[in-house]
Amino acid sequence: MVFSRSSVLKTDSAELTFHEGGHGGPTVVLLHGLSDDGLCWSRVAARLQASHHLLALDARGHGRSSAPDRGYGTEEHGGDLLALLESLHHPCALWGHSMGADVAAWVASRRPALVTALVLEDPPWNEAWRVPQEAESLARRLQWAADVTALQALDDAALTARAQRDCAGWHPEEIAPWAQSKRRFRTRALDYLLTSRPEPHALARELRCPTLLLTGNPERGALVDDALAEQLVVVSPALRRAHFSAAGHNVHRDDFDGCAAAVTRFFSSLSDAEG
Repeated sequence: MVFSRSSVLKTDSAELTFHEGGHGGPTVVLLHGLSDDGLCWSRVAARLQASHHLLALDARGHGRSSAPDRGYGTEEHGGDLLALLESLHHPCALWGHSMGADVAAWVASRRPALVTALVLEDPPWNEAWRVPQEAESLARRLQWAADVTALQALDDAALTARAQRDCAGWHPEEIAPWAQSKRRFRTRALDYLLTSRPEPHALARELRCPTLLLTGNPERGALVDDALAEQLVVVSPALRRAHFSAAGHNVHRDDFDGCAAAVTRFFSSLSDAEG
């Protein structure tokens, strides 16, 4: 097991589970996307474990964390992450995918002393996702809830087969964590889809730590296109970009080796600069 133990952190509004692994070195907190959970980072953690201490958080409503009746916007998820970071008593790097990237950037912009570096993997910063229109967002939430509920009704063999079909091209090690995360997901967490998120240009201007933006191909489902990525690089001196044309929204799953190499180089550059 890459993650050797799981712990619970209690806040005023949730009980949060996080998974811990690695063999020492700088701490990296891994933040998953909507409907995944912390154990979906297992393959990434296996690649980083020799040089980093790793924490993978189950967001509220996901994995083994509790699912409050309300509070699924960026600020609530950000408050959960802040509680975890404050409990560690030392600054950390953050790698967030999708919703997790959104939350990571929000926290870094507000509490820069807690964050040493950021990896932002295809955050949901295009206009359609960032500023939800009520009818469209409700329809998207209803459809997503129906899809997840249908997955949860499948037996294990059928769910695995569905994952292999829908996630064609992913490494086999990604399939079981993805399928299990859908079993553990609570659909009230889809309220995230109904909330507005910070404007990305303003958010990028607030970033002070070294930041790597991982982008995929919009034709394959990526959310951040070339125009937005180039604008963000211009407005944020802290930000650099790594693009993966063969990947979609799940960059670290669609092009694992390329993505892992880019992030490893990024983290190594931070160590070189400190040295």
